[in-house]
Formats: sequence, C-alpha cells, structure tokens
Amino acid sequence: MRSQIPIILASAAAFAGVALVLKNGEPSGHGKSVSDVSVQTAVEGTAPIPAPESNLRTLSRATIDPFERIEEEEVTSFDRDSLLLLFQAGPGTAVTLPFGEGLTGRVTMTHSLPQGLLSIGVKLDEFDNASAYLTLNQEGKIGGHLSSRNSGSAWRIERSEKDGQEVLKRISADALICARYERGNLLPGMPPEPEASENSADSGPGGYASAPLLESRPGSPRVIYLNFDGETVSGTPWNSSYNAGSPIEAAPFSNPSLIPDIWASIAEDYAVYEVNVTTDRAAFENAAPQHRVMAIFTPTKSWYGSAGGVAYVDSFGDPTNPFCWVFNVTLSGAAESGSHEIGHALGLRHDGTSSRVYYTGHTHSSGVSWAPIMGTGYNRTVVQFSKGEYPSASRTEDDFQIMSGYLSFLPDDHANSPIAATPLSSDGIFNLNGIIENANDSDWFRFQSAATGPLSVHVSPPAQFRNLDTGIELLDEALDVVASSAPEGPFDASIELPSLPPGIYYLRVHGTGLGDLANGYGNYGSVGNYTLGGTFTAAPPPETPTGLSATDGSSTDGVTVSWNVVTPADSYHVYRGLLEDGSDAALIASPAVPSHFDESSIAGIIYHYFVTAVHLGRESTRSPGETGWRQRLPPASPAPVQTTDDSPHSIRVSWTAAERAQSYRIWRNASDTFPGSTEVANTSLLSWHDTTTAPGEAWYYFVESVNTGGTSAPAGSPTAGVRIALPSGTPTELSASDGTSSLLTLLTWSAGDGATGYRIYRNSIESSGGATEIAQVGNVTSYEDGTGSAGEIYWYFVRAILSGGDSIPSNLDEGSRQIHPPSPPVGVTASMGSHPDGVLVSWTVTPDTDTYYVYRGIDGNPMTAELLGETGSNSWLDEEAAPGRTYRYFIKAANSAGTSDFTSASLGFGPESDPLDDLYENNDDLSVPTVLDPGAIEAVAVDGDPDWFEVTLAPGDSRLDLLVPYDVDRGSILVSLHETSGAPVASHLDAPGAKVLSYTGGDGGTYRILVERDDGAAVPYHLEWRSLSEDDSGLVPDVTLGLRFPPSLGKEIINGKGAGQSILLKLRSGDLRRVYGEAVNFSAVPGSFAIRGSGNRKPFQLEYDILQSGIWKRVTAAMRRNGLVRDLDPLSAATFRISASRGKGRSKRHSRLLRCLSAKPQFESYPVDTSVLRLVDRAKRR
Repeated sequence: MRSQIPIILASAAAFAGVALVLKNGEPSGHGKSVSDVSVQTAVEGTAPIPAPESNLRTLSRATIDPFERIEEEEVTSFDRDSLLLLFQAGPGTAVTLPFGEGLTGRVTMTHSLPQGLLSIGVKLDEFDNASAYLTLNQEGKIGGHLSSRNSGSAWRIERSEKDGQEVLKRISADALICARYERGNLLPGMPPEPEASENSADSGPGGYASAPLLESRPGSPRVIYLNFDGETVSGTPWNSSYNAGSPIEAAPFSNPSLIPDIWASIAEDYAVYEVNVTTDRAAFENAAPQHRVMAIFTPTKSWYGSAGGVAYVDSFGDPTNPFCWVFNVTLSGAAESGSHEIGHALGLRHDGTSSRVYYTGHTHSSGVSWAPIMGTGYNRTVVQFSKGEYPSASRTEDDFQIMSGYLSFLPDDHANSPIAATPLSSDGIFNLNGIIENANDSDWFRFQSAATGPLSVHVSPPAQFRNLDTGIELLDEALDVVASSAPEGPFDASIELPSLPPGIYYLRVHGTGLGDLANGYGNYGSVGNYTLGGTFTAAPPPETPTGLSATDGSSTDGVTVSWNVVTPADSYHVYRGLLEDGSDAALIASPAVPSHFDESSIAGIIYHYFVTAVHLGRESTRSPGETGWRQRLPPASPAPVQTTDDSPHSIRVSWTAAERAQSYRIWRNASDTFPGSTEVANTSLLSWHDTTTAPGEAWYYFVESVNTGGTSAPAGSPTAGVRIALPSGTPTELSASDGTSSLLTLLTWSAGDGATGYRIYRNSIESSGGATEIAQVGNVTSYEDGTGSAGEIYWYFVRAILSGGDSIPSNLDEGSRQIHPPSPPVGVTASMGSHPDGVLVSWTVTPDTDTYYVYRGIDGNPMTAELLGETGSNSWLDEEAAPGRTYRYFIKAANSAGTSDFTSASLGFGPESDPLDDLYENNDDLSVPTVLDPGAIEAVAVDGDPDWFEVTLAPGDSRLDLLVPYDVDRGSILVSLHETSGAPVASHLDAPGAKVLSYTGGDGGTYRILVERDDGAAVPYHLEWRSLSEDDSGLVPDVTLGLRFPPSLGKEIINGKGAGQSILLKLRSGDLRRVYGEAVNFSAVPGSFAIRGSGNRKPFQLEYDILQSGIWKRVTAAMRRNGLVRDLDPLSAATFRISASRGKGRSKRHSRLLRCLSAKPQFESYPVDTSVLRLVDRAKRR
C-alpha cells in the first residue's frame, strides 16, 4: 500500500467511524471539497443493498466472514492520516480499510451533518453483507463501525482508556445493533408482529392526518420523540448500510387512530425518568442533540426487510444518528417494538434465554401473561423491563440502572417512610396520584380517623397500559400492619374495613409481583403511575372561634391577637391581611393556644386579623375580622436645622429627614432656647418659608419630628435667621395654582414699583438658580403657563423689568397643571397569523400616559377579557396565544389620575397549527377564507384551527342570517361576523343546540364569518346562511329573529324569545286588527312542523299559504285543524304567507312571510316546540 498524505480537517465532526484508505492513495475524480460534501449518519439494518454492478468482484460472498482477516481483538495502530483523507472522497471512490490484511470497498455516501460533523459510508466489495460507516468531528476525532450480515462480531472505533486515542475494537454484533446471530447469519431487527405480513407494501402519505400533540413531561430537557408523521433520513448508517447511501423516504404511520394509545404505552414504560415522551416535533427540535432520540413509526420497510423494528445500541443523543425504527402497525406491535428499540438507544441489550435471543415470556395460572420489554412482548398482559430473574435468562443486566446513564430518575414524589408521610385530605375523602420509581420505593400516606367507622381504600395503576402491579398496606400508629392487599391477577388493590377505630394510621403503596419467577414476575419492573383514592371517618370541623380582639397601637413591638378557647381544637390558624373582607389574608401563625403576638407586623399599618380552629386536620370557618396595629417608635430628631436669611421674601428653614418621622412641627423664638418658643407651622416637607417676620428681625427656629408613636426632642438652628429689606421694584406675593386646571398653571403677583414688564421663570427644584425663563409679559400681574407637563410640580418666580435693569427674583411658589385620565388609544391593530411567535398588538402613543394595560378576550365584550399585563411602550407581543385561536384585544391607557375607557375590540390570532379535521383546511387565516354560496356546509371546529368563510349578499340585499347548529355533546363553538378588514360587526346569540346571528348592513356587502371551537374536542357543526332583503324572513329559531317588516305589515318583534313571539301588524288604513296565528317547529318529529291558528274572526279575515315548488298553496283549513306538513329535509325551511284583510269582500290584503325550520336529527339537541312564533296584535279594534 502506498504512503498517504495526511489531511487535517478544521471543521468536521463524528461519533462513530471506520478507517478507510483511498485506493492507490488518490481521491476520486469527483473533485468535491469538504465544504461541498453533504454528510449524515447510519443505523441498524436487515437486508444489505448490493453495490453497483461495476463495483462487484467475482469472489465468493455468501458465507465468508469478512472480519476473519482482522485477528486482533483490538487494533491499536492504523494509518490515521489516510482516514482523514477519506473524507474528501466522493461516492463510487474505491478505498481500502487498513485493518488486518486490508478490506476493500467503495464509497456509497458522504454527508454533512449538524454541528460540523461529516459522515461517510462504504460498501465492502468482496462481501454482499458487509459495510462500514465512519464520522469525523470538528476536533479531528474519528468514530464509526464495521458490520456484516455474515458475522456475529462487529468493530467499533472507540477511545483508548490509556491514552484517549482511537482504537478499533471487536464487539458482539448485538452490542452494536438490535440483532441476533444464527447459523452464520446476522439477523438484525426485532422480529415482526405475528399479525402483520412481512411482505406488506409500503403505505403512501395520502389521507394521513397529523399526529395529535401529546407530551408526558412538557419542558423536560430530555426527549423521546415518537414520529408518526413520516421522515426523510439521509447521511446515516441506515442509508449507507441498507439503502446504497440514498435517502430513505419513510411514509407516515398507517393507523393514526392508534397513536394516542401507542404514546400512552411507551410513556408509561419510561414514566420513572425525567424525559418527555412526545409526538411534538418542536420538542425534539428544541432539545439539545445529546439529549434526544427519534423513533420513526412507518410501514416503509422495503429498504430494510422483515422486522418489527430496529435500532443502534447506545444511540440516544447521537448527533449523527438520532433515529430508530418501528415497522409494526398494530397497537401491541408498534407500542412494544417502540419501547424495545428506544431501550436499545438507551444502551440495553436483548433479554433471551440459553436457547433464544428474544424471550417471548410465559403465562401465570391467573391468566396474566408476562414478557420482558427487551425480549418480544407482543400481546402480553404485562411487559416490563427486566434484570433476568426468569429461568435460563441470557442476561442479568440492570435495565433501569443502564438507562440512567442517559436519563435521570424522577425525584421521589411521596416519602419512603412514615416520618415524612404525605397527609391525606382531612375531610375524609382523598384522591391523589403517585409513582413507584423502583423496586425499593414505597409511598407512605398519613391520616387520622376521628371515630370508629368504615374505611375504603383503592389503589390502581393506569387501566390499559401499565407496568405497575400495586400492593397496599394499612398500618397503625405503632406501624403494625392492620390490613393489606395485593391480589393475584388484578393489578389494583383495595382495603375495605367496616369498622376502623379512631387513631392515626398510615397507608403504604408499593409494587408487587405475581406468582414465582418461572410463571409470573417479581417487583423489579413493577413501577410506574398509580392513583390512590378512598374515604375514612373524618372529624367534623370545629366551631368558629369567637371573641377575637387585636391591640391598637398599645405596643411598639407587635400586635397581640387573642380569642376564646374552642373545644375541641388541636391548634388555631391566624390570618392577616389589609382588606376588610379578608380576601388577601394570609396564614401567619398556627398557635396551640388562643392567642398570638404578631411581631412581623409593620408599625403604623392597620391590619385585619382572622382566626380559625383546627381539629384532626379539619379547619373551621374564619371568625369575623378585627383590626389591629403596631405602634411606631417615636421618631428620631431632625437635626441639623439650618436657616437662610438672604431673602427679602422669607426666612427659609430646612432640616434633615428623620427616621420614622411622619411630619414635622416648626417652632420660633427670639432667643436660642426652646422654652418659650411659639409653634408656627406643621409640614411633611423638609423645608418651610417664614413670610411673617418683619425685615431685620432675627429669629431662632426649632423642629420636632412627629409620628403616631410620639414626638422627638426639638432640634434647633445654631444661628438666627434674618429677613433682609425688600429692594424697591421687587415683585411680591407670587402665587401659582396647584392643579386647579388641566390646561394651565395660573401665576399672579403684586406689582413692583416702576416695573414696565416682567420675566417669568420656571424650575424643577425649589431654587432660582438654573431656572428657565419661559415668558416675558408687559405691565400685568398674571400669567397662564400652558407649557408644563400635566401632573408635574414646578417652582415659579418673576423678575420686574426696571429702568436700571431687572429686579431680584420674587418669592418662589410651586404650581402644577391638573392631570386627567388619558383618552383611549387609537390605531389599535393585532396581527393575524403573521407573527411567528404569537399575536403582536400595537397602537398609537396616547398623550399624558404612563402605562398601557393589555386585555384579551374571546368575544367583543371587554368586561369578560383577561388582563395580560401592562407596558410602557405602544406594543405587546402575546406569546401565550394558542396557535390559530382567534382573540379580541382591548387596550386601556393609564396615568396617576386614572385609566381610560377600553378601546374597541381588535381581532388577532397567532400562526395556525392547522390540524386536519374537515374539508376546510386552508381557511385558518382572515386573508384566505373559504368563499361560500348561500346554502349549507358541514365542518368541524378544532382548537387551533379557526374556520374563516367569506359571504357576499345579493345585490340589493342588506341582511345576513346565519344558523349554526353543532354537536353540544362534543363541546361548544363561537361564531362571529366581521368586515373584510377583520373588524367585528356582530357576535352569535345562543339557541338550543345552535348559534344564530342576524345582521343588517350595506346593500350587497361582503363579510367574513369566523367559527371557532370554544371548549371540548373536535366539534362538528352545520352552517347555513341566507342573503335577505329587508322584508324577507330569515333562518333563526328560538332567539330574537331581528326581522324587519314593511310599515304596512308591522314594526318589529316585541318578544325576544322563541316561544310567544309577538308581531305588531298594522294595516294601511291605520286600523289595528287582532291576528290569531301560530307556527310551531316540532324537532321531536324530525321533518315535520305544524301551523295552528284561527283566522275566521270578524271583522277581518286571515288566510295562510305555503310556497311549494314556486307555487303558493292555500292551507288555511289545514292550519285551523292543526295539520302537520311533513317530508322536509333536516333544517330545510318552508315559507308561509299569512294574509290579512279588513273583512270579507275587501280587496286589499297585506301578507307576512314566515319561515319555519324542520329539525336537525343528527344532533338531536332541539327541545320540543323549539320554534314557536305567535302573531298577536296587541292594539284594540277600531
């Protein structure tokens, strides 16, 4: 073999690989660089794919073990540089593996994988059934394997424990892939299920509905993804070893109705681990590559051969090959092979016997059959993970411990000892869930029986898919067993005692086995979920405590709360809150005596206290509330106190904030001693201006801190303050209004002598320094400032303009403009499926607004909408919006003065999830509605899949009537009408088993109808709509019809209910007549309705006609006999004409059209007499 040129690749990656050498040391003629090559991974397989005919050699292939040429158990030295060079080879390139005497072959596949990995597949020329797969990572490390259908051994590149270098190590073939070696042949893959044909044809994707989104532990970082939706796999060992390097196009699972049960079975098999078993592709994509595996459920297996499934061992988290395969299509076959192959990915090997690779299990005399998951457990009653405890087991490895190398065990949910036992509900009725995590786990529960009485306890695993066989024990306070249950055959256990004495008891739930290990099973694999429920004799709640009192400021250390003793009571619960009704009260103490000293209260805050009594775990109702508060400590002194005396307007006194002070008292004295001082002011500020002294007078000032707890010692100014003489021309008595107007702040002052005008100044602090001149006025003494921000406090002063210059500043005064609640925001829009992460709501910035509140509802009523949050910006991204669900958004603007009204509703929805449910699958967006002609359709409302329809009224028609009956047993729906822009115009009204809507707008208008699922699962519905002119009758039964009539025939429907409708019928002459008539729709008799009435009362005459096949037929006589009209299709409408004339022989008649609907029998939701319309004229006859 010629020497090779070493090539170091800077950006490649690998997990497992086989060293190959280019033939003659040269790359192929494909000329691809590493960056040009597309690369992927490999998988376990069955039938080998022959190399192209040009690559075949005329050697005996069928029975030769190709790896006999490699005599060592571990190859520690090979030409590594030539292996790196191999990754530049293209498909078809002849290569040699430098192991033993050398193995020749041709490249079948090269592929680029995520994380910078490269992979390559090689078909060995001399052997039909041998191949190699190798990978290279960014660090230049090589990995991979060699396998052959004619060898019980395989070779894998591993890291040497001595120096970390790559070595080629011989392993058993079943340590590489799900396989068995029999009679010189390696048979990869789990045996197929007996019900399925091994030669079944591959299924195409036609008619497949997306798998439902199911998750066992949402949010878990580790993911087992069950892929039922089909997959294209390339660049893996599956491709290189079994599909000549070509991509594998796997069709979706052929029995989608079985998916929920298959998921439930596999999820229960892995329930003891922190792993999300899911059908959600997003969960797989979001998981780290080292924490995931994908099981592909598909009938597509012609590329592989006859098998129930297949996987590579230890492939969980393999970034080059995260795939395992399941080919079985029945419930048992797919579920068992799914768990089996995932077990291989997690490092498990086969459970067999001395004579069989796959143990198929055995049957107990009770009829319960058992098999290990890593054997073949098709159609067995219980299939569990095993450690080889059955006779002649071929493997005794600890399955759970091996898999914990990839998956973490869940933390124990209930303690294993009575010390930390979970307390059961004190009311004597309990129902809770738990998990037995391993064979040594038992879950303890504690309860106290108040009196002698019955006990009923039942523990059960999942009804259909379970690994846990439960047992339960009842123990007394001394931990002696009182009763136990672990029956053979059933998997649940019960304890029923008619008379259990009072006392403290424990329940211990654990996993059990069945029979002996030869015909049953032990408790090793008896793990998983269970439900524990039952009843016991509980004590009645104790009486409510009385006489509650709480101290009001009597202590600076806390509040003493006390109440009368309750007998019997084990303890009391003390609650504290700020609201009188106690809705915010929280538990602060559980004393055993009828009093509590609340040291955690904050001084000065008035609290509302409540108390309850507790006995044997039962709690009484809360007592009436009582207020109490903790006295403050007296405040600290506000020293130092300072005075400034350089102003002609006042003496300014200021001081430092004192701890615990609520306000301050200012005293004044002519001497520097406090006795004899006069109180001159009280303020909560930290400064005060004394404007009452005469110029030149010297005064000493003293300040006391005050709170509800007392008064501090006075702090005095070290020097006297003196008000200087006022220079001539200085303005005085400046006053600024404080929030009396929302438009302006009014300034007034007294004129300065000789002033010709004034300059107006404004500052944000109490100082003339740094102030801004905001205006100059003439010889006036007032100014209106409308430029300040509403609600913000400013300090103002003025200077007089004098002949010799400006005067000194006037006195300072603070003023503000009143702030009002802002107006509702305008320009509110919400995205309609265009934002990938939810619904983006935006609006125009509103003046004088500090924050915005964002609300979301499902209809146009803001009062039922939920608050999503608040923001200071003018947009909000609703990331919690359900995919495809339609919402209405409302905004409120707010500031310190209050909040605005709600905006009108803005329609929005996130990107649709688009589950397949009916014929209307591309109308999930407002912009792509299904256009409907007048008539009826059948559809299904599914969460995340809104149905948008477009309807257009006929020219001249202004009214739209909509009737949507639905299957109330399946859930509920929402129906609304919108402009083409999405703006809502009307929402449904409720009728028995239907939603109805009637809207009158512009002539020939175009609208969007939105139908959504409200609750429940998929809800079938029937939608019928009509385009109507103003005087046509409509569709809707049992609700306000909203019909409009010509003035000659009446005004409106007076009564809004279906039964007892009243219509005012007015004849043109002005005479008002009494009209007797009643139309009844009998849904109890599908396809029938009746007309009742009498029209023969004078002095007018009433006649009835029915429109059939375009011809009016007189049915007055039939109406008077209460006759039935039959043979109508469901929900079809018959049109009646009711004509009234003023008397026999009068020529003029005025008619009213009446629509009557027959029943919708498949929903059977309408009650009897569902649509009754009575025509009664309320006015007297002339």
